[in-house]
Amino acid sequence: MATKVGNRLKLLWTEVSTITKYELREHLFSLLEKKSDEFLHIVTLNAEIVMQSHKDIELRDALKTSEVLVPDGVSIIMAIKMLYGQQIERIRGIDLIYDLADVAVQTKSPVFLLGSTSNVSSRAVEKLRSL
Repeated sequence: MATKVGNRLKLLWTEVSTITKYELREHLFSLLEKKSDEFLHIVTLNAEIVMQSHKDIELRDALKTSEVLVPDGVSIIMAIKMLYGQQIERIRGIDLIYDLADVAVQTKSPVFLLGSTSNVSSRAVEKLRSL
């Protein structure tokens, strides 16, 4: 498993990465370009995931072991601003997947998509292939 990427700030019982979209893209490119076999677990964190992780121990453990927990939800951005006075960049999951697909094409690397159903995953694959 890869090591945690970037700095993190504590948010309730989890953390939020302070990495920028540019820094994350560069990190992905570096890993894929050198054909690293490292596994990189990226979570697009929003309030629903944070609250669900309070009750769901497996989810909480998955968040703890994730290398990157990008702030996807506006409420996450606002909470960090209120708690730390720090403005962090929002990285929406949809933007991240497009960046990841672009970097994967440039480096001729495979991408694994996990969706809620096989139909969701299949539609996502078709959408990415059409780009």
